[in-house]
Amino acid sequence: TNGEVIAMASYPTFTPSSFVGGISTADWDALQDEDAHYPMLNRAIAGQYPSGSIIKPLTTLAALDYGIINADSSWNCSGWWSWSGRSDDPDGMGCWSTHGGVDIVSGITFSCDVMFYEIGKGFYNQNSEGMQETFRRYGLGSATGIDLPGEEVGRVPDAAWKWEYFKNLGYSDEDATWQGGENCNLAIGQGDLLVTCIQMACAYCSLANEGPVYRPHVMRGVRSRVGDGFVTEYKTEQIRDVEEDQSFRDLVARGMWGVVYE
Repeated sequence: TNGEVIAMASYPTFTPSSFVGGISTADWDALQDEDAHYPMLNRAIAGQYPSGSIIKPLTTLAALDYGIINADSSWNCSGWWSWSGRSDDPDGMGCWSTHGGVDIVSGITFSCDVMFYEIGKGFYNQNSEGMQETFRRYGLGSATGIDLPGEEVGRVPDAAWKWEYFKNLGYSDEDATWQGGENCNLAIGQGDLLVTCIQMACAYCSLANEGPVYRPHVMRGVRSRVGDGFVTEYKTEQIRDVEEDQSFRDLVARGMWGVVYE
């Protein structure tokens, strides 16, 4: 409700006392060595990763917002999905389990990939980048502005990004063109999507707050040298307020409740 960071961790770590009085060349080289796995990288704000399934509530809201699905949509999960709909299609993709009949709520609760592959296909068939637009509304692909150095912004891939990136690498026009399967990967937080931990924390704050997001910060205030007061205190700052249809929020919240309790 105010952006205060209560806990933040990154691993592997390093010993701050190594820097007291000036760090030795040997210790500095050891921290920079690839085998040390870059302990000075603050992975909470600068580690960039595919989100995986924690993106699915945002994917669901995107699909509802853009009319790809509605409150009564349902799917059948056999544990295998293909674009063609054939169970013997060798180009299909698997779900992590076999869920049978699922709707929006149970699809979120049980993290059914088949539901989200269908959403990805729906966006592709409508030639819509609504997923990307929704992810950006929730702050993905941009800095949160946390009061620490080195924050990264991740990446929300789209057709324009893919074309430029892969053409610069010398790929053919066909290989540089956005494909339907990339939408399916994006819907489950895989493929070329990159997020930071702090971005996803803020996105989930928006879900919990039903809209508002506050700039994350670790400084609460600067204490006075005399007495118990503060020279300055951090002022809470709202950085976005994501609007959603309340009925869509309720569906997603019910599915997320089921993740924990069902």
